[in-house]
Amino acid sequence: MKDKESGTRAVVGFALADDQNSLVLAGPSTPSAGRQFIQENYEKTVSELFNELKLPYLLRS
Repeated sequence: MKDKESGTRAVVGFALADDQNSLVLAGPSTPSAGRQFIQENYEKTVSELFNELKLPYLLRS
């Protein structure tokens, strides 16, 4: 995908439960860096990723 504002590559995250788009990340600048980019972000917890991106979120208890 491409970010419509910047024209750069974008990566879409889908929720497993309902297959809905949950977030869009600016992707790597080159296609060859894509695999590493996905692996690095996939290994993070949701809290780690959202804190890094400065996205607000709620925790259910």
